[in-house]
Amino acid sequence: MSSESTSVDDKRILGFDGVRALAVLLVFASHLWLGVPELMNYGWYKVFPRGGFLGVNVFFVLSGFLIAYRLWSIRSGSRRGGLRSYFAGRLMRIMPLAMLFLAAHVVYVALMGS
Repeated sequence: MSSESTSVDDKRILGFDGVRALAVLLVFASHLWLGVPELMNYGWYKVFPRGGFLGVNVFFVLSGFLIAYRLWSIRSGSRRGGLRSYFAGRLMRIMPLAMLFLAAHVVYVALMGS
């Protein structure tokens, strides 16, 4: 598929991918340094827990913007399909992993108890 045949709405916003990756790295670093602070003999690790909250906020703001952008493009008619196909696509993307997590949780509770 050539770049001329794709609509503007189907293209990824590459800058958002970088910002989202930075947000995920901030959350990862905050979990790493929160989990093993006794292994670090330096004071600079105390900065990273605040970065996790910033990373979560940035990630949710970007996700909200992208969802609103997609819904607006559906409403304005510049994107094929409708709300039904949009939400069906989201459901098909989210539900398999959610069901896998639920099944793993049920197995864990069955084996380990509550």
